[in-house]
Amino acid sequence: IDVELLNSLVVTQENFRFALNQSNPSALHEIVIEEPRTTWEDIGGLENVKRELQRHVQYYDGHPRKFLKFDTTSSHGVLFFGPPGC
Repeated sequence: IDVELLNSLVVTQENFRFALNQSNPSALHEIVIEEPRTTWEDIGGLENVKRELQRHVQYYDGHPRKFLKFDTTSSHGVLFFGPPGC
């Protein structure tokens, strides 16, 4: 291969974004994700917390153009902290 050709090759941010969208992390290959059957109605109380969670989770679906405009994606989840049931 010509040295000038090798020196002209560059990896761009666009290349990284493409690769990230095309690949799956090897740590996730063995994971089976179960779809929960719990509904919002099954969770008693904490109406303000449920409303806030729904707002964050559903925001991307309602505003995809905003994410495209700023070249970003929605978060990949919500981190809960504390003992179960609290």
